[in-house]
Amino acid sequence: MVVEATQPIVPMAAGANSPEANAPTALAEPRRNTGVGLPTAEVPAKPLPLGFHPRVEAGVHESGWPLEITCDRDGGTMVFVPGGEFTRGRDDGRAEERPAHKVNLSPYYIDQHEVTANQFALFRPGGSGQGDRPAVQVSLADARAYAEWAGKAIPSEAQWEKAARTSDGRDHPWGNSPAKWDKPRMLRQIDPVMSFGMDLSPYGVFDLAGNAWEWTNDWFDTKAYTGLKGRVPTNPTGPPQGKGRLPEIVIKGGSKDWDASWRSGMRPEARLPHLGFRCVLNVEAGTAPAPASGPHGSQPPSGKVVF
Repeated sequence: MVVEATQPIVPMAAGANSPEANAPTALAEPRRNTGVGLPTAEVPAKPLPLGFHPRVEAGVHESGWPLEITCDRDGGTMVFVPGGEFTRGRDDGRAEERPAHKVNLSPYYIDQHEVTANQFALFRPGGSGQGDRPAVQVSLADARAYAEWAGKAIPSEAQWEKAARTSDGRDHPWGNSPAKWDKPRMLRQIDPVMSFGMDLSPYGVFDLAGNAWEWTNDWFDTKAYTGLKGRVPTNPTGPPQGKGRLPEIVIKGGSKDWDASWRSGMRPEARLPHLGFRCVLNVEAGTAPAPASGPHGSQPPSGKVVF
């Protein structure tokens, strides 16, 4: 069963967890000219939620949403992913990736790269990581707490995968050809974010094929796609609850072949040296992923995170 998000987006007030509750805590990242971009249009830019500002030099999408924005709280760049259908899963993949099926998503923004150790330290000081590398050894609760602090959300599995595969169903963020890295890269290898220019989707999103494995917000079920062929769910948020005695959450970005359709499960409390996350910003009604329910909830644990 796939749950479809129907709750409206509620404008964020300037409360304790709002990005506007205090002065901005981070300088904006320098803009990276990726050489890719979406169609620009001479239309008025739509207003963004509090705590987010457009990168004017990047232009505006024909829908009115700025193509790139900055989050005040962590200084990070987010890139626009247009709404519409895309192909999730693959018919020739592993059992849990089958069958390929269409999914319809509302527009949203996604972090251009994984949340870094430097960014995470703005939220929870005391980590011992390397600043421009992904924040790792982060549980799902840690990731959700960071996202709430920044005014963002953890992506649904579908949002993560569309950012990598776009609407043309490509196998990898760069297309269907095998990876040709310009320097050594292995599975579970953690590098500074955006180190591999080839690992870039047409939306301008880095590191969706490799670098850290990444949390999503959906419960994992090996049979979650069964029965979806021929249907087009809108803004799906995965099964309503986890399966089995030890339920798991979908993680993405861990394929030995760098496939964007790869999916696996991970216990929500897991902290691994190659597991991190990135965030999304939902900007239209119906796009917010419903928080995964279950025994672990969404409350962050106490204690220090070690990167």
